Amino acid sequence: MRIANPAALAIPRTYVLCTNKPVGTMHARVTAQAAERARAEGWGYRELPTDHDPEQAAPQQVAEILLELAGYV
Repeated sequence: MRIANPAALAIPRTYVLCTNKPVGTMHARVTAQAAERARAEGWGYRELPTDHDPEQAAPQQVAEILLELAGYV
């Protein structure tokens, strides 16, 4: 995604990598590359030891991350 709006560019971004993927799969490689690109561009970074549906597998952890990012924790 390309963001051109200067106001939108000022909003902090965080990449959350769900790490419970079979090693060596295309999905694992693509998401790892996206995570590295986000970190290289200065994004915040978090990991969750879940599959691609963290809101179902770890709802408490997802809520904690969202509250932290919103400045409530």
